[in-house]
Amino acid sequence: MIVKYSGQNELSAFNRKTMNLDHLITKEGKKIEGSVSFHQKLLDFPLQVGKKWKNESPKNTYNSFEVEGVEKVSIPAGAFMAYKILYRQDKHEYNQFARGVFKVGEGWLRYWYSPEVKFWLKMEREKSMFWENQKRYQEIELISYRLK
Repeated sequence: MIVKYSGQNELSAFNRKTMNLDHLITKEGKKIEGSVSFHQKLLDFPLQVGKKWKNESPKNTYNSFEVEGVEKVSIPAGAFMAYKILYRQDKHEYNQFARGVFKVGEGWLRYWYSPEVKFWLKMEREKSMFWENQKRYQEIELISYRLK
């Protein structure tokens, strides 16, 4: 599945079975080698309320996920039942003077995944300095979709 976010040059290629990000694609259609994102393991099927999972991203970033509940979501694409998922990220860095690895930041995203649409309906992020360099992941809402 290929997704284009408005205002972004690259496309996101998602695995159809896991719905996790596989890689990014240039606007010319070439795979961006080594492209990784926090979306790498965004979902862990089967989803159920209370389910938790974790993954580790590059550069000492630790991600945890929890299905908080199921709720009806109304967006421009329609109204759907969706899993409400909380994603937390902790970033750690090595401090050579203190001789250890320490947490330097934390933040969260919340998103709603619809089994009917087979994608997330919307996403919101914590508005903090931790996420300031993540401009591409502002609040997102699905405007339209088409299943083939």
